[in-house]
Amino acid sequence: MKSVTRSGKRRQGRPVAVTTGLVLALTLAACGGGRGNEEAAAESGSLAEVPGFDGETFTVPMLTVTSGPVAAAAAPNLAGMQAYIEQLNAAGGIAGKYPIDLVVRDTEYNAGKAAQAYDSVKDDAVLLGNVFGTPIVQSLKDRIEADQLLALPTSFAADYVHHPALMMTDAPYETHLLAGVDYAIGQAGGDPTVCGVGGEGALQETVTQALDYGSKEAGYTVATVVGIPPTATDFTPYVQQLQSADCDVVGIVAVGEPTVAGLLAKASQLAYAPQWVGTSAQFVASMQDSPAFDYIAENYIGIGATTTYGDVENGGEAMEKLVAAHDEFSPDVPPAYQFVGGYAAMMAVDKLLTAAVENGDVSRAGLRETLASFEELDFEGLAYPWTWGEPGDRVPPSKYLVLKPTKGAPGGQTDVERDLDVPDYVVDYPFPEA
Repeated sequence: MKSVTRSGKRRQGRPVAVTTGLVLALTLAACGGGRGNEEAAAESGSLAEVPGFDGETFTVPMLTVTSGPVAAAAAPNLAGMQAYIEQLNAAGGIAGKYPIDLVVRDTEYNAGKAAQAYDSVKDDAVLLGNVFGTPIVQSLKDRIEADQLLALPTSFAADYVHHPALMMTDAPYETHLLAGVDYAIGQAGGDPTVCGVGGEGALQETVTQALDYGSKEAGYTVATVVGIPPTATDFTPYVQQLQSADCDVVGIVAVGEPTVAGLLAKASQLAYAPQWVGTSAQFVASMQDSPAFDYIAENYIGIGATTTYGDVENGGEAMEKLVAAHDEFSPDVPPAYQFVGGYAAMMAVDKLLTAAVENGDVSRAGLRETLASFEELDFEGLAYPWTWGEPGDRVPPSKYLVLKPTKGAPGGQTDVERDLDVPDYVVDYPFPEA
């Protein structure tokens, strides 16, 4: 597969602490980690069967949201993932001969339901292709690591950058939030008051920590960070909190629909117009139909690392293939920015499994070793690349683009500036070690 840079020497993954030899043996057996099967398979010219691979097909479960108020935010991302895999399978699958079976499970954006969904798929998964939502990733990440799986989170918190079980495909929220606030302050001039909004719980804490860091490094004043529960339907009190704090620039990390859409609509009604700064996927296509769209277009920007849908000039051949996949496999799904992110995530899965097939080891341990050998994870113009390698060596994209709501554009957004450098102090953000 082209555009994967890997080091010449395969490096060993980080050892996993165990308490007894028996536990280690059981773990290796459960994960297909013993070398005997791989060596025997290599001699016969075939790949050894492992959990999630029966010798013919890879099984990749998707823990996403297909019901409830958050489903609309998850849908275009999932559609992009499904379109990529259908296009890949039509060409024969991984390495031209191993199709992928995507197994979709609905978590309902509920940690208890997510645990049940995980239990139903974990023993027959080569990896998890999608774990949607920060609360869900937070609730499952330790279990995913204990089972030695890899998972692609559709959540991009700083805690996941160096996590050995998580394979991020977009820049962290902290990178985009801080870069966006820095950009907005530069556009506004003077000394604006900065505030934050986060989904109540983990996302609110993400915004708080990021803006605290930004205030220390860049010197701006942070007045408040407001948390909004995912079940909120009346956004009046949250807008009023921001108004009372005289917030000029408001950074947001929350689910696009219903939270961000509802918050901006209420702010329009209350004639409160700060510069809103969201991360890449928080503007959703349905906002084009909002009575508040003109207000949103005037007062909201998104910060992203993903090329907008249909931008062949910057996305090149990969974007042409993406549009073809949409038109053939997802014609009823409105084109959206999140569709591109989902498609790019499955490109990463494709590249990982293809390289693992070349290495002759598609076990869970083999996938981790293969991933650690990548020097760069390149999305061929669909998104800015990651520096990869061992978990502690990973570096998020250092470029970003600015998105503006645009009526009639695919997904309702266009990039007005791109290839901007993430500020040095943001590049130096102290991402936690796993």
